[in-house]
Amino acid sequence: MMRRGPMRRGPSLLGVVAVSAATTAVVGGHQQKAAAQQNAAQQNAAQQGYEQGQQAATQQQAANDAASAQAAQMAQMEQQLAAMQAQAAAAPAAAAGGGSDVTAQLTQLAQLRDQGILTEAEFDAKKKQLLGI
Repeated sequence: MMRRGPMRRGPSLLGVVAVSAATTAVVGGHQQKAAAQQNAAQQNAAQQGYEQGQQAATQQQAANDAASAQAAQMAQMEQQLAAMQAQAAAAPAAAAGGGSDVTAQLTQLAQLRDQGILTEAEFDAKKKQLLGI
């Protein structure tokens, strides 16, 4: 008969495997939890980046709108200025045209005076009226 050696005491092979499996499960669970936390942190950072980008785009659009409104207002003001300048230029031209008319009337009055139709006093009164004196 064969003799068996002294019996060992301590964990059996199955016990060691079970403890090892339990340790692996616990360590794996911690790793999964850490990975999930890291993934959530990355998603949160990405969301914050997206929101900041949206806010910057909104601010840029508002600035563009304000610049467009200002450009339109400047164009309108330039048109008004051009119209006012045209009116100012037309006013002296009309006065100059009226001046030749006044000159013609004074010449005609002088002829009437020279012909004896108007007296010197009548001529002077009408001349003052035409010249606005």
